[in-house]
Amino acid sequence: MKKTLRIIKITVVLFIALFILVGLSATAWMYFNHDKIYASAIDELNGTHVGMLKIGEVDISPFENFPYISVGLHQIDFFADKSADAPRILHVEDAYVGFDIWDIVREQYIVKKLKIKDGYAKLVLDENGELNLNNALADTQQAVDTVPEKPVNFDLQAVDVLNFRIEEINEQGNKYINVVMEDVDAVFSNLSEFVRVTFKGDLELTEYTAEKVTYFREKPFSLDTRFTYDLVGEMLTIFPGKLILEYGKLDFEGSIDFANDLFLDLEFSGQKENFDVFISFAPNEVAETLNKFRNEGDIFFKGTIFGKSANADPSIDLELGCENTFFFHKDESKAVKNLAFSGRFHTGADNSLETSEFVLTNLYGIPETGEFKGTFRVVNFVNPIVSVDFHADLDLRNFQSFYDPDWLEDAEGNVKIDITINEFVDQDSVIHVASKMEDGTLSRIEFYGASVKLADYRHRLENLAGKIVLDGDNLLLEKLSCKVDESDLLMTASLGHLNAIAHKQSAIVDFTLHLESNKIDIASLLPPEMSRGKDAWKTEVITDLFADFDLNTTVDDINNYRYFPKARLDIRGFSGKLEGFNQPLHKVSGTITTSDDQIFVDDLTAVVGDNDLHLQLLVDDPGLFFEKGAEGASHMHATIVSDRVNFKDFLFYRGEALVDTAIQAELGDERIRDLHFECDGLVHPSTISPNGWLSYCELEELTVRLNDLPKLKNARGKIRTDTTGCL
Repeated sequence: MKKTLRIIKITVVLFIALFILVGLSATAWMYFNHDKIYASAIDELNGTHVGMLKIGEVDISPFENFPYISVGLHQIDFFADKSADAPRILHVEDAYVGFDIWDIVREQYIVKKLKIKDGYAKLVLDENGELNLNNALADTQQAVDTVPEKPVNFDLQAVDVLNFRIEEINEQGNKYINVVMEDVDAVFSNLSEFVRVTFKGDLELTEYTAEKVTYFREKPFSLDTRFTYDLVGEMLTIFPGKLILEYGKLDFEGSIDFANDLFLDLEFSGQKENFDVFISFAPNEVAETLNKFRNEGDIFFKGTIFGKSANADPSIDLELGCENTFFFHKDESKAVKNLAFSGRFHTGADNSLETSEFVLTNLYGIPETGEFKGTFRVVNFVNPIVSVDFHADLDLRNFQSFYDPDWLEDAEGNVKIDITINEFVDQDSVIHVASKMEDGTLSRIEFYGASVKLADYRHRLENLAGKIVLDGDNLLLEKLSCKVDESDLLMTASLGHLNAIAHKQSAIVDFTLHLESNKIDIASLLPPEMSRGKDAWKTEVITDLFADFDLNTTVDDINNYRYFPKARLDIRGFSGKLEGFNQPLHKVSGTITTSDDQIFVDDLTAVVGDNDLHLQLLVDDPGLFFEKGAEGASHMHATIVSDRVNFKDFLFYRGEALVDTAIQAELGDERIRDLHFECDGLVHPSTISPNGWLSYCELEELTVRLNDLPKLKNARGKIRTDTTGCL
């Protein structure tokens, strides 16, 4: 028995010694021949491909991929071509290539394990749909005749990646994707026609698309899954795995058919007791806000991605919902209870943003005081069509303390919200909207006893009252009033065809505005940085303001103009008193018509103190006054009529004379009566300077009487000015 044990011990020791001897021999052989191996591999790749591979240093790292013997490659760079200024596609600080000992003994260089540390790859898909990496790996003419003496082959069984970043720039779609692989392990099992992979890793995703909302910005996630790849059928089958997000987990499974334009058949699902999964998908700023709340309830999420994705958009269908849920503010000790809703998003018939639809139904919640409920529907995320049925009665103080919005510092009072908007034109929706009508009003926001302090504004908005009403397609402001410091304002307004304006559809736009105020202190209302300066209007105080305006234009004219939209402004009434001006302004009325071709002021009437003025003015090509260096002349026709004017009433502002004393002495106390002035001429806007401008005017009529002197009638002539100030 002892002899048998001794034989076994000797056999084991000899086997271990043989293994160590073979390992040391293989390591020694690799040590003395690794330069030759990697030089041969580099020469082969550079000789047969368009791109250029460079490796800074090579050494033996026997324990980096144990039990495999590893060759360490350091400072690896792969360039788009062999020119001196070729862009770098890939950079790796350290890579370790593992070989099996027995393969080395047989002089077969088969890579079994690969480990990558620190680096990046920059992939660019140009406007022609060509990928820079594919172009760099394209065969050269030399590749046809090149047969390596002892090629390096791959039979990967494991890949480890630490801190490697992949950037993809899609110039066709103006899209940027950045994936950071912080710690990824993949284990491979190679069968005759299949490859089995176990994948586990921590990653981070960032995605930007030009002129679109970014939802994935430095979003961390982890994957734990298994999949098989059919080498013949090019089918990737994903077994049930987990997508671990920053605040939650999702289960997923499915398949990807590479032979059929990347046909996706993926399923996601999750059953949670909080909103952590949804918070993980939210933009970072939103996620930070939502994390102020503790939430619990019954929440579910499931979705599918189905269809070809290589040259088309797959179908996306997501469902989510919750019930018996509450949100509790961690700092303010306030909650929204019994929160419930059901939602669905799908990409529609064409799997595009235009046919996408989001529906949120059965929304209900109870804050500390009041309640809210509603449904939402949005179709077409490019030019949205919206349906909203939302009702709420909220205490503003509770709203502010619970939601803690950055823009709101403090609030009190109440707001009642009733909104029903339906842009879908079909029989059922018309009946639905009609059933919501109350006294002809579809939607209404009503303030009563409200007072708010905005974070970025120095004064509090007090005594906020009135209604914002959406009546059919008309937006109404009904006696909306507030007090700001020592200023007050009462406003009533209406805007028609709101839906057409929102969607930039052809329609007439009618806007009416009525304003009343006892006092408006402009300096007090402006932010401190704007109220500073020498501009007189910034320190003006307006009292006894009254204004009535009508503006008429079209949606097309609002969206298509260079200097002035085609519009008509009717001034039905305007009056007020400027603190710095002695004379009150009242009985202002008239019409102003604008376009890029012409400005026409028709019968503009104003009474300033005891003075009255009537103006009619026509200006052709008004854009010349705003176009620097424009050549040509603007035609003008002006008529001024007045029963009585004392120009001295207009010469002082805040007690200071606007002209020098010599001119004041010339004017004296003369009063002009029965004035009728009419002229027609040309002005060259490009010549306007502080000294004067070039103009020519035909005086068609001048009738005037000075004090009690005889009337000057029907004077005619020519008036010219030049750039030196001569008249």
